[in-house]
Amino acid sequence: MSLILNLETSSKNCSVSLSSKGKLTDLIERAGGFTERAFLEAATLYRADKNKGDITISLKEAMDNPSSFDNIVLKKGDIISIPSFDQTVT
Repeated sequence: MSLILNLETSSKNCSVSLSSKGKLTDLIERAGGFTERAFLEAATLYRADKNKGDITISLKEAMDNPSSFDNIVLKKGDIISIPSFDQTVT
């Protein structure tokens, strides 16, 4: 299964293969973990399967507690985005 990552991890903007039962935390681990600039609270998951669209997740909760509901099983075509934290003041 392939997924698209747009994230602030050690392996930016990559495609990672997981087993059919791969979970969100498995994906993050395979991508090399987060950088210190990762903005976990702004993470999003887009599920193209059956046109479900954006799915609300708490990536921080999934990482802190891998048995939580937020550590969902990923599906083919999912797009996970984790932006970097921008501390710019305008």
